[in-house]
Amino acid sequence: MNPRRERKRRRVEATGSALAAPRWWPTWIGLGLLWTTTRLPRGLQRRLGHGLGYLIYAVAASRRRVVRTNLRICFPKLSDRERGRLMRAHFAFMGHSMLELAFGWWGPVHRLRALGRYKGLENLRAAHARGRGVILLQGHFLTTDIAGQILGMDVPFTATYSPPRNPVMRTLTERFRGRFVRRQIHHQEVRAIIRALSDNEIIWHGPDQGAKKGKGIDAKFFGRLAATNTSTAKLARISGAPVVPYHPVQLPDGTYELRFEPALEDFPGPDIAAATQRVNDTIERQIRDAPEQYLWAHKRFRRRDQRGTGSPYKRKKKNR
Repeated sequence: MNPRRERKRRRVEATGSALAAPRWWPTWIGLGLLWTTTRLPRGLQRRLGHGLGYLIYAVAASRRRVVRTNLRICFPKLSDRERGRLMRAHFAFMGHSMLELAFGWWGPVHRLRALGRYKGLENLRAAHARGRGVILLQGHFLTTDIAGQILGMDVPFTATYSPPRNPVMRTLTERFRGRFVRRQIHHQEVRAIIRALSDNEIIWHGPDQGAKKGKGIDAKFFGRLAATNTSTAKLARISGAPVVPYHPVQLPDGTYELRFEPALEDFPGPDIAAATQRVNDTIERQIRDAPEQYLWAHKRFRRRDQRGTGSPYKRKKKNR
């Protein structure tokens, strides 16, 4: 279906009394509880978030299996015990990030602003000064939402996104994520993204979730071939926009350091495949800096690998 028609249909579904239907009451209750946490002291928020993450770890067996599989593939040199500690730290941070998302949506502005610091912001400024827009390259980290709100208070930018299926979450995400984000563009609206770059907008771009069947190319990610989107290289080639690697990291004191690297040199070059591999390498390096803060619950390695084996996420049947 045409993405524009699909969004129009979803807007009709997500208006008026439809959002108040009983089937969505659990979502509203959950959001109400999240809102209440934004009024709590930061230390208590963090403890509650970690507790929520451990609860998710305990009850979400399928998600736990995906995370365990990804960590096994990406960190084969770690022992089972070390990967287990990393997995538990990841789930704790996952729960914490849900409360942080709420704080980015509803938290007091002065408290939100105080959480951020910048490293290498001059790299973003220099790239933006070229006048061709900027592609802000980031992997899907659990810090993305709250860091985006912090960044948007000082640097106007546009985010590409994929709308949630839940109409309540979709409506509120679009409304409250836009609290400081300049605007949001569906990631499939390539023409709108190109126009925004031609207008010298800064575009947040997260290409690290696997390409759909028949699209993208196979590129190495943590040493294993994965179906990879080529959109970063193609957008850069069409628009001439520089690509600035961006990585927001939560520090041990609970504040966020928003890191901007110099724009990738000679990118994308003549070879789209080589450029796409550079994108994977950049995101992999970001992940290694703070592995517990990455979104490991995504099935990144769905396709068959070079050895012809099936999906690593399938549950193995026990022999009877």
